[in-house]
Amino acid sequence: MSAFETAHHCTHCQKRFLIRDNGEPRPLYYVDDDPKSKHYSKLWPPDDEPVTLSEIRLMARDGCEFAEYLAQNLISGEGQYPDDAIVKRVPPHQTDGEPNSVIVRLSGRDDSETNCFFTYMAEQESTAAHEVLQRPPNLDPASVDAFDLARKWVQECFYNHSSCENPHESFMPTRIIEISPSGESIRICTDIPPAPYAVLSYCWGGPQRITLTKSRVQASQLSFATDTLPRTLRDAIRVCRELGLRYLWVDALCIIQDDPEDKGFEIGNMASIYQNSYVAIMASRAKGVEEGFLHPRAPFGAGDDCRGFRLPYRSEDGSTGSVILIEESVSQAYIDPLADRAWAFQEFVLSPRILDYGELRTTWICQIEDKPTDGFSSPPISCWSRQRFHELTSPMLETTTESPHQLWSTLVQCYMASSLTIPSDRLPALAGIAERFNTVVQDEYLAGCWKSRICLELMWWQEGGRLRTRGSEYLAPSWSWASIPFGDFHYIATRSCHAEGGFELLGHDIQVVYQTGRYGAVASGFLEVRGRVLPDHCLPSFGIPTNSANVDVPGHYPLSVSCSMTPDPLLPGFDSKCPTIALCLCWDEKRAKIWGLVVWEMKPGCFMRVGIFSAEGRIDIFSTEVPYAELSKAQDDSKKAWREGLSIKRMKIF
Repeated sequence: MSAFETAHHCTHCQKRFLIRDNGEPRPLYYVDDDPKSKHYSKLWPPDDEPVTLSEIRLMARDGCEFAEYLAQNLISGEGQYPDDAIVKRVPPHQTDGEPNSVIVRLSGRDDSETNCFFTYMAEQESTAAHEVLQRPPNLDPASVDAFDLARKWVQECFYNHSSCENPHESFMPTRIIEISPSGESIRICTDIPPAPYAVLSYCWGGPQRITLTKSRVQASQLSFATDTLPRTLRDAIRVCRELGLRYLWVDALCIIQDDPEDKGFEIGNMASIYQNSYVAIMASRAKGVEEGFLHPRAPFGAGDDCRGFRLPYRSEDGSTGSVILIEESVSQAYIDPLADRAWAFQEFVLSPRILDYGELRTTWICQIEDKPTDGFSSPPISCWSRQRFHELTSPMLETTTESPHQLWSTLVQCYMASSLTIPSDRLPALAGIAERFNTVVQDEYLAGCWKSRICLELMWWQEGGRLRTRGSEYLAPSWSWASIPFGDFHYIATRSCHAEGGFELLGHDIQVVYQTGRYGAVASGFLEVRGRVLPDHCLPSFGIPTNSANVDVPGHYPLSVSCSMTPDPLLPGFDSKCPTIALCLCWDEKRAKIWGLVVWEMKPGCFMRVGIFSAEGRIDIFSTEVPYAELSKAQDDSKKAWREGLSIKRMKIF
């Protein structure tokens, strides 16, 4: 069955709507004799006559679904469009270089305009296929051809990609699933000599009916008939057999789920498990373990929200074939269920080779920039942070020019955009990345932050933080990003920042839940610090974003200090009327401002983080007579004297 079995085409489509190759010169059409209109090319001669809005409406009334779509969507804006308004294609070189992109624009006389965005593809048998390389989705991810292609990808990478790491020959997970030669049964094994194995990355979708438990281990109930397993596991076993692999690692069956000590140990082993896999099978399209990922895909155009249009395409050599246009939003808006899962993010980053089964495509991902698929390829998969991570941590590759800690910040930001079913997994689900990252930075890991640059690591904030609350369950110390809900998370720009002169980390105490999991869950923790604090009248009241205050600087010109505060998600028990303290952490050389933490004293000497602040002092030139030639030096001298004159406070932040 074709992915576009129901794609619309009619005599109007074939006669008046022609897509042409990007390299072919296009005749230009001047709107109202305005030379500026040469930036638009006609979408569809062949008779070199422009298509007007009136003509689009006539074709729509005559049953052309593509014209109907354009008429409905192009005139949906507020602009005034006369009947003779021209419907045209924006030239390909103005579409940000996106391949297979079509933008159709309707411009009104009042400078208003409306756009429709499409992407197009060619079926393999089309004469346009040699120029249009994007294909429709492969509807059968379990076909003979699909598995042949998967084997080709894996073998090409394993044997020919020098930049892709191969497994260490001395490593094997504690437990592994052994697949019988017939594929009809599996058993959970220990003490297996090192051998190629796959790992499965998937959505649990709630409690699983078959897991490894202490009672199952004690009773030696470690064998299962394959047909009794959840569908996603059955599909993963089939992929393994098609790739010639005998072993598979699945968390639900290779970690004792009701044994906290075993969980802690295996989470600490996660980096090695994924890093040394032969391939990671990502069941991205499955919402849960019972759903599977090898079943046929639905064709484009099967629903009203996913219409396809079959239009003629003229190649550079003059031959005419056909392509399929679909709304660009259809391909870009769909997000596979696994894509926003926090555990899957770690598995995606750590695995050297990935076979990703999505709803629109199967994709091969390794360290090579090309990301081949079994058909549909838009939009491109974003693998920037994954590739930089492997460049940084692989001894086989030249070190990336990206700063390790800048990369860490990017990884945390990507991670915080995902989701978790169990909030207490916040640190464990990133533990493997942290462990591997530390082989490069050789630092001390403090509940998600790195000790060597702790003042910068603490400079994070969350969009809309004051409108959110932290849960009552303890996840991490209040100063760690791991203590807040997932969401729109950022670090301040730190390229021009360094530790504020009065700040010092005096000590710390981080108690992990499991001694074998130093990068995992935290039971408690605090930082003992000493640093300068702003005068109380400089900091805005909690919930008020900014405040200005005048300060005297002995021996120098007085300053007007502008202070901004960004609240964190609220802590349980914190009242916005509680007094807070502004602890200075960083000095921003470029912006000449102080950055720091807003903390709340919950009991004498013990503080909790409730937000961040920035403060900038300036001489008020309207109320202070400073010679213009001396202003710059006077500003610098007053700011320095003010900072150095701030009182110093010692505290423990929990």
